[in-house]
Amino acid sequence: MSFSFIDRIRAISMYEYSRIRRKKSLILLAILALSPVFFLIIVKALGLEVSGPTLWAGLIGLPAVEPAIIVATGPVSFSWIIGLLFGGDLLASELEDHSVDLLLSKPVSRVHVVVGKIIVLTVMLLSFYFTSSITALGVAHYIAGPQADVEVLPLIAVTATIVSLGYAGLAALLGVLLRKSSIAMIAAFILYSILGVISTIILLISVSPSSNPAEFFKIQALIPLVSLSNLPTYTFAYVTGKGLPAIVGSGVVEALREVYLDHLAVSLMTVIGLYIATYIVYSRRDL
Repeated sequence: MSFSFIDRIRAISMYEYSRIRRKKSLILLAILALSPVFFLIIVKALGLEVSGPTLWAGLIGLPAVEPAIIVATGPVSFSWIIGLLFGGDLLASELEDHSVDLLLSKPVSRVHVVVGKIIVLTVMLLSFYFTSSITALGVAHYIAGPQADVEVLPLIAVTATIVSLGYAGLAALLGVLLRKSSIAMIAAFILYSILGVISTIILLISVSPSSNPAEFFKIQALIPLVSLSNLPTYTFAYVTGKGLPAIVGSGVVEALREVYLDHLAVSLMTVIGLYIATYIVYSRRDL
């Protein structure tokens, strides 16, 4: 019996889904997706007053409301961490326990393995962010009444998925190089932190966001991980034309909207480039 490329991808996808389910990773995502509900319970228990037409955006992790603790506990705030956790385990765990030998003894190639795993990860992340966004919208409506700018919600879910996929790609690449999932996650976190500090220094030295926002966002768009990390927040500003506490000041939103597509393009190219690099290294590794 011959199998087509699609059949092999489907087989790997089913295998990957079963593997993730066995590791209880889906339970972690389910808990994070329900974080707005936990927030609602805390608000009710403490009798806090929280309101605002964009409370839903704050609950999923965009800097749209105060206090900042609301934003810090939103799922989008953890998008890079989620990416590192799932990316570090994407390929490295099978290299680590040598189960990849059994996997590749089947009628599949390494390209089938990589593509199938990326598809499962993408679908899983999309489902997570859509679920958490809808949950946040429901909780916000219950607490603060009708919400505004909800038309951007699907795009926030998609761009948050792109962020997690980007950091997952970074961790997956390191995982293939290091052959150890836990070490790959730690290494990716350290690299993320170092690059974040360097990027911030470069931006602050280059131009001030308050004095020349147009130039600031142009330079920022050229720094891959910075563009990637800010993508959901910038998407909100681009679609709604409204500033958030992180994007304020005269002409700032207008300047951002002019270069938003550059940020989006750089982010997508970063994600694609990381997975191409991961496949190249994976295909040439002695297993």
